[in-house]
Amino acid sequence: MKWMKIRLYLVYVLFILIYIGVTALILSVLTGESARSRLLLEFETERTASSFMETLMPGLMSEEIELPEKVIGFGIYQITGEKIRTWGGAPDFLGSKFQLLTEPYFAIDNKKKTFTLIRRIGFRHMQSGPPHTMSRPDRMKQRQNRLTPHLLFFELEASQFIQRSHNRWFLGVFISFFLLGVMIVIILLYRKNREYRKKLISKEQLARLGEIARVLAHEIKNPLGAMRIQTGYLKKVLPRERAPDLSILEEEIDRLSLLTNRISDFVRDPLGAPETISLAPFIRNLIKRFNALVDFTQILTNDTISFDRERLRSVLENIINNAIENQQKPDIPIELKLYEDKKNIILTVYDRGPGISQDKMDKVFDPFFTTRAKGSGIGLSITKRFMEAHKGKITLNSRVGGGTEVRLFFRKINEET
Repeated sequence: MKWMKIRLYLVYVLFILIYIGVTALILSVLTGESARSRLLLEFETERTASSFMETLMPGLMSEEIELPEKVIGFGIYQITGEKIRTWGGAPDFLGSKFQLLTEPYFAIDNKKKTFTLIRRIGFRHMQSGPPHTMSRPDRMKQRQNRLTPHLLFFELEASQFIQRSHNRWFLGVFISFFLLGVMIVIILLYRKNREYRKKLISKEQLARLGEIARVLAHEIKNPLGAMRIQTGYLKKVLPRERAPDLSILEEEIDRLSLLTNRISDFVRDPLGAPETISLAPFIRNLIKRFNALVDFTQILTNDTISFDRERLRSVLENIINNAIENQQKPDIPIELKLYEDKKNIILTVYDRGPGISQDKMDKVFDPFFTTRAKGSGIGLSITKRFMEAHKGKITLNSRVGGGTEVRLFFRKINEET
């Protein structure tokens, strides 16, 4: 059982690792493509800016320059960020943060959907008047300052680039969630198939076990009847001092007879002939037959269920008998509590016995598994079989302070449709 759980966890881990690997690959591809597109845009922007400046350099200080269609703003600034000339949407002041700029600065404005380039340039000062009218000091100053560093501002419309970038990431997120959904579906199908195979194996085992049990029950009943007759005869003819020996023999015959009856219950049709039964009165009449303290509490108004009467009796007798046999102190009553939720009528049976260890909790419903020396190990199997046939279920839990809590979930008669 532990190995099956470990194998199931390993399958889950494998699916998770595959998902993480594929998602990481998708993110890597998208990141690489985004970086490539960004570099291409930077290159194109810088080339366009340089070409634009070279083309317009002779008239750069004129009053009017017509900007190309996709150029939003263009400007020349002093190294301190103060403007020399601006066109279009170029700002009046860049700020002093670009004084130490050495590499081209690129920025995307998702709100304006523009791409901005700011870089240093060696800009020639423009002097008014022809060179021959300049004085010698002015001409020397012009030569000294013709490569004075300035800042170039160039802003392009980039809505297509931003839209493509958003589409790429949207596609990546969509593929990631799609793969996550596929992985979840595969895991659910795997679990469902695993449960189906487990149920199929269990049904095949039960079918084989039922056939064997039917033959054994039939073969055992006849000898038991003969033994019971002979024991009754021996009680009449043997001396009274042999009575204890005969009592032991009678107890063993009764135990074998009870076992064969339970085996017969196990192999017969679990559904039977369901009928409408009021559960609370049925329980009150049943607990009168037990020679033990039983405290029954009813907290509901509608207790009507659909169940085969004999199979319901077998279910309740098995559970209450187990609680009585497990109870370590006979003066403490067995507690029965009947209540309801939205879909079920629930009967909870409490005892203060030794409880069930966690490593045995998964085996208690297996046929012929028992923790008691004189137990047959078939009562809980019969109970589970009958409950599931009537669309109910049974659960077991250990109680704090010792003991076991058994819950029987009966479908309400108006919830079965």
